Amino acid sequence: MNVSPEILKPFSNYCIGQSDLGAFRDQMVDLRLDRAKYDSLREDDKEFLHQFEGRYAEFSDGLVSEKALRKSLALLIVPEAASLTSVKYFFSCNPSTQSSAGSGSISSGEAPTTRNAAPALC
Repeated sequence: MNVSPEILKPFSNYCIGQSDLGAFRDQMVDLRLDRAKYDSLREDDKEFLHQFEGRYAEFSDGLVSEKALRKSLALLIVPEAASLTSVKYFFSCNPSTQSSAGSGSISSGEAPTTRNAAPALC
């Protein structure tokens, strides 16, 4: 998905630990409930919000862990990513997202993988 900075910045802040899941969720709910904001979003943004709602429900019902939720959301934005480690490289190497998303590390608890390796994203 090609999401706008209204989605990408809060999501990347969540991934790099500058905000927690509750703060990220609050921002997504605000975008969804504010009719003027929602109407001005691109279709990919609206689809991300729709996907987030469903995946967050699975998390809140205890069906998936927060780590799995974060990874599934990351894969919507960066489908080439094999792991959250790859997403870290994407956010730190992609000039179009670096200024709005920042850079930093994502604590995923996963070792880097060799398939779909992050350097291909840079």
